[in-house]
Amino acid sequence: MLEGISDSRKSGSTGPGRPPHQPTEKDRMLVTLLKAQGAKEDFIARKIGVCLNTLKQHYREELDFGKEEVDAKVGASLITAAMNPQHPKWFSAAVWYSRSRMGWGGAREADPPGWRDGLPPEGESDGAVVVTLHMGERRVRD
Repeated sequence: MLEGISDSRKSGSTGPGRPPHQPTEKDRMLVTLLKAQGAKEDFIARKIGVCLNTLKQHYREELDFGKEEVDAKVGASLITAAMNPQHPKWFSAAVWYSRSRMGWGGAREADPPGWRDGLPPEGESDGAVVVTLHMGERRVRD
């Protein structure tokens, strides 16, 4: 370094340049939520007003685990609702859980050749009504 010239930003004194970044709980929550939504790190850095290196230095845990943390909290809320018949959305939560976590409903095996949407081809049902019950759904074709 040249004599008489110092880099005051590195020494911790107040001089030219920005003051050191101090993360707040609000910033941490914003980073977590944006990461959970799939935002890119450069976008997140701009939203909280820091450079990419500062974001990575101060918010490493939020960047690494933000999505998992939000997923876990949302999942816990849905499971809690699904287990409580007094909850106004318990039935929807129970259906979600049974379909996504228990493998009930939603997906079914492929139709046999010639069938469509679980129904036989036209003219092959002898005029009988075909009813397919699938997680409370009823499909009828004359």
